[in-house]
Amino acid sequence: MAPARKAHPLGTWDVPFSIVVSALGVLTATFLPMATHAPEWPDTLPNIVDSPSESLAAHTAELARRSPADADEALAAWRRLNEALERRDGAAVTEAQREFATRTRQVTAHNRDREESLRARACAVLGGPAPGDTALTRLAARHGLVNGASTVEARAARLSWCYLRWERLALDTPDEGPLEPITATLARVPRSLQLSFVRWVLGARCWALVGLPGRAAQREDPQRCAQLRTAMLPIARGVDPRYPSALAEAHIALWLGEDLRHVAATAPEGSSASVTDEARGAFQQAFEGYSRVLDRAPSRRVTRFAAAALAGMSRD
Repeated sequence: MAPARKAHPLGTWDVPFSIVVSALGVLTATFLPMATHAPEWPDTLPNIVDSPSESLAAHTAELARRSPADADEALAAWRRLNEALERRDGAAVTEAQREFATRTRQVTAHNRDREESLRARACAVLGGPAPGDTALTRLAARHGLVNGASTVEARAARLSWCYLRWERLALDTPDEGPLEPITATLARVPRSLQLSFVRWVLGARCWALVGLPGRAAQREDPQRCAQLRTAMLPIARGVDPRYPSALAEAHIALWLGEDLRHVAATAPEGSSASVTDEARGAFQQAFEGYSRVLDRAPSRRVTRFAAAALAGMSRD
């Protein structure tokens, strides 16, 4: 029986291996300047300048607003939701999120001042130099947000993460309709905290973005990281028109390819080939992105990044 055909970003991946090797040889010869450079992997994404002190000031201003009546009921629902999320209890999370979203709407009556006052109180434990020990702070630790706990930068990052998380969890549950884009949610957060969140996303490792500690890695984790990072790039460009978004996009694709390679190495035998194909496609996307950057401005270092993408494409 002929082997099953596998969909692949470069076409149908069922050609003989000798032809694949030959094609890669031609590709390497075509891009010989890149092939002769030692591959280099980027350590970080280009990032933006934010103002952590302004983020803390925005939080303090929201805390100073009058607390809505029955705020304690909504905050109790928030705590129960965090506890269910910490346990990773799917059924309890669904029920607790529905209760939290309903209770928040009842308490705030969609009044934005009340919503912001309540949100600030829900996240207050993360705004201080010593976060304490609660379900919320333990969740923040899973995302790498408790390191450097007392610094202004760490406090701003924690608050921005919590503000966005509050807004996302207060939305209607998925069975009530499609979830809005994360950039739309971020628009309801004070501008300074938006920038703190963008800076955290662009600087954090994938394990921190998905809250990996305490659970097994999942196939969709690399894609989730890539999608979240990519969603922040338009905001970064808005902050700084000179932000190198094309280079950042190529870095994101390169990391996605490598992360997918790791997933493929531990995936069940029947699914590893498709993950490997996804990785190859990501490396191709990175290579094309670096090539476009080099067309505009030759650079030895970017050439080495392109060589890393080319090496990823050629790996079995």
